[in-house]
This record gives sequence, structure tokens and C-alpha cells, in this order.
Amino acid sequence: INSLEKAKKTFKIGFTGGEPFLIPNLVDASVEITKKHFVFLITNLITGKTMEFAEKISPQRIVTILASLHIKELERLNLVDKYIDTYHLYRKKGFRIRAREVAYPALLGEADKYKKYFHERGVELRFMPFKGYYNGKLYPESYTSEEFQIFSLDNSRCEIYNSKGKT
Repeated sequence: INSLEKAKKTFKIGFTGGEPFLIPNLVDASVEITKKHFVFLITNLITGKTMEFAEKISPQRIVTILASLHIKELERLNLVDKYIDTYHLYRKKGFRIRAREVAYPALLGEADKYKKYFHERGVELRFMPFKGYYNGKLYPESYTSEEFQIFSLDNSRCEIYNSKGKT
């Protein structure tokens, strides 16, 4: 806080992965930061002090919350309903929250099912490009036009992941 104050500017502070809600003092730090600055989060919505954060932090001081879905892991741990409930709590309180899942090629056959499932529960799921190797192919370069369509991706969103050799 002292360093931020010395700069005499307003900052946007991002808390991203791992999982920010596992930071023991995240809520207390956010309370102090958001008195004069803004915060954005990338979180899975199911760990740590998500409820305390929603109660203590003003939604007007949060730029956005990207709620990472990790569908298969949530299903495995039986936490899908908890994710959805927390998502709706944040929406009800006025937070700008977006549900995101990585367009991992192994999810291709179930993407439409998941989009429909979450849509029916009031969660607008969007896929983000996968960056890495799958079955010997490098992504996002290896997405086919059909895969772009299934995941509702567009090339411009993938371009941000292909910055090698660009300035």
C-alpha cells in the first residue's frame, strides 16, 4: 500500500494463478487495495475465502473476475453446483464475472453439451484457446475451422497466444 501511495497513481492489481483465494490475506489485502485502486481476479470460485471476499469488497472496485471452470475437475470432485452457486452470488452482488474454460482438444466432443448445461443454469460459458501440445499438435495453431466453430473461438482471440517473434 505504501508503494502504491508513493506513486500517486491509481492502479489495477491482478491476482491470478495458482489460485488467489489460497493466499491467506487476500481479502484483507484487497480491502486495503480497493480503497483507492482496482483489482481483477482469475479464480476457480471454489477455494479459500470466496464468500468473505464477496461480502467485504465493493463490486465497483473489481474490474472483472474470470471464473476458471475446469469442468472435468469440478465434476470429479462434485463441485459443479458450488461453482454455479458462487458464480450467481457474485453476479447478484454486482460483480462483473465471466465463466471461462480452456478449449482443451479433449473437450471437443462435449463442448456443446457443456455450453448448453451452463446456459440453462444462467452461466454464460466461453472457451478460451488452449496453448500447448495435445496429441503431438501445437495449439492454438492446430485448431481446425470446425474446432473454432465448436468452441466459439475466433482467430483474433488466438492471436494473443501466438506472440513468438512479434513485438
